[in-house]
Amino acid sequence: MLFIIGKILVKKTSKIRKSFFTPWIGIAIGTLMLLVVHMIMDGMRNEIFKSLNFFEYGYKIEKTKNLDQVLLLLDEEKVKYNIWYDREVLISDGNNYHISNIRMQNQCEEDKLIIGEGLSSKLNLGIGDTLSIFSPLDVSLSTSKIPKFKMKVDSIFSIPVLDYDLNNIFVELASDQTDIKFETVAYITSELPKHVEDLIYKNFSGIKLSHWKGEYDSLISAIKLEKKMYLTFAYIFVFISSLGLFSILNFVLTNKLKAFSVIHSLGISLTSIRIRLVSILIIASLLSSFAGLTLTYCAMKWNLLNIMINNLFPSNLFYDFELRIDIYYFLFIATMNLFVVLFSSILPITEVRRSKVLTMKRES
Repeated sequence: MLFIIGKILVKKTSKIRKSFFTPWIGIAIGTLMLLVVHMIMDGMRNEIFKSLNFFEYGYKIEKTKNLDQVLLLLDEEKVKYNIWYDREVLISDGNNYHISNIRMQNQCEEDKLIIGEGLSSKLNLGIGDTLSIFSPLDVSLSTSKIPKFKMKVDSIFSIPVLDYDLNNIFVELASDQTDIKFETVAYITSELPKHVEDLIYKNFSGIKLSHWKGEYDSLISAIKLEKKMYLTFAYIFVFISSLGLFSILNFVLTNKLKAFSVIHSLGISLTSIRIRLVSILIIASLLSSFAGLTLTYCAMKWNLLNIMINNLFPSNLFYDFELRIDIYYFLFIATMNLFVVLFSSILPITEVRRSKVLTMKRES
């Protein structure tokens, strides 16, 4: 019976009704768009945060006179941390200058300087080149001497977000060989339990405890907003396809009432006809969703998404991140598609029940 009713919907006399397939193709394309946008935006966000987390760790404690006591508390609670020394300095290659934030660790095995790709491009620096680091904030009032030291570049990192790799450098020194007055900052490298956080705030007034993600709220909000914009466009595409389905179903069912009356005259109840109609729509909706999933997988397999990624993001923001299909998000999309299809088919299928042609008594 499903085959007969499906044939009534699909065929127009002896020809295939092409317009019947248009909404389902639209739903498949909409599913593809939703999955691709979700994968790209989440992949970009995760790659950015993974890169930032490598340097920023988690929480940091700064601007407190009781840092030693805070560290004792962390030791008692077995919370791991690293001590870094921060300062805003002037970087120079001899001809050009740039103000940057330096993060330094001392008593390391060897001297090491890590700069960002942004700073490397601006000052035309490469691995092995020497740069000078000045601290104008620590100038001596008696001698007018500005503390400085020179180091060779050991490695270059790339995080082209909010000029991070332009405004941050990292230094490891074997000994404390500078006159720069660094600010001591404790970076918590393990999970910070809630009760420890409460103890810190309770026992040390005026302390500044912040998570690195809090400093990038604007970036996080921008990524979420851009993702919502692209997803909204894809949702609209699915909604438009459902409107097309409503029009086509309304037209087909209205013009095929005589065919349904023949089925009804064979002893098939109106309820059974409606149930089979709904079953066909459910199957078609699921097939369209899985078609979108298959198209997404093929696009990933054949590297067809690189074109979209390059169009969505400038080349200087491109990350070589891994794309992964979120199966739970796909199930949400498939459920949403199913709901939209059923909602758009309520009125056309109701007409089958209300039709006078079908409600006529069968001849004995």
